Amino acid sequence: MSVTITVEMVKELRAKTDAGMGDCKKALTDAQGNFEEAIKLLKERGLAAANKRGERITAEGNIFIKIDEKKATAIELKCETDFVALTDQFKEVGQKIADMAHASGANTVTEELEHPAKEAAAILKENLVVRRVQTFLLADDEVAAGYVHTGMPMGSIVKAKVTGGDKNHPQIKALLSDCAMHVVASNPLYLNMQAIDADYMKSQKEIFVKQTMELGKPENIAQNIAEGKLKSHLAEISFVDQEFVKEPKVTVQQVVDRLGKELGCKIEVVDFMNFRVGF
Repeated sequence: MSVTITVEMVKELRAKTDAGMGDCKKALTDAQGNFEEAIKLLKERGLAAANKRGERITAEGNIFIKIDEKKATAIELKCETDFVALTDQFKEVGQKIADMAHASGANTVTEELEHPAKEAAAILKENLVVRRVQTFLLADDEVAAGYVHTGMPMGSIVKAKVTGGDKNHPQIKALLSDCAMHVVASNPLYLNMQAIDADYMKSQKEIFVKQTMELGKPENIAQNIAEGKLKSHLAEISFVDQEFVKEPKVTVQQVVDRLGKELGCKIEVVDFMNFRVGF
């Protein structure tokens, strides 16, 4: 016996699932008016549609973070258009995935993390991809803060070790938030100069020497000039050696050391992550 599917039934199912009106009506018809069965059908069909969308290019998206006393997590969720990236549904699923990744301490994308994206893809009618995830574990003397750029798909987390003081001091957390903003603005490649690969430094110096000698400088002078250029170049790509974005002419390291001195403790930036959609 066929069941009459009313407009009210379709609207109710749409309110529960955010699926299209036509999709809701078909699901209710196929389920003989059974709401639970109709929801199940929509999910099954939605996931199938999401899988077909999987071949479409995802060039937009955003970064989502979750931080507490024990862990700090960031994820990159991609979609096809900036229109979808700005929707509440996209933001909600992005934060949900970040929360899930944080709870499990994930550092790789799993099927469990992909599942909410596929469900949302069925509703938003776009391909959604969890591109990457990273989690910092925080020791008892470590603290982290993050920053997500509003209007631009960039985000970062900075992790620090605090010795001889309160790691949760408001000024420390505020500075780390500013440092995370600095990472987004300045895009450092390494934590410090010690982290830079020796082979990279050698090859970069050789390039500077060659460039200087091509200007007619003797090799001994070219070596000295290249050394200065290399030092400046390394400072530009080393996080703690960069000029602080909120206080030019002062390095990140100097700002951190200054606050530690003011608070009577040692603050050491020990790691950072820098996520940019598509990079």
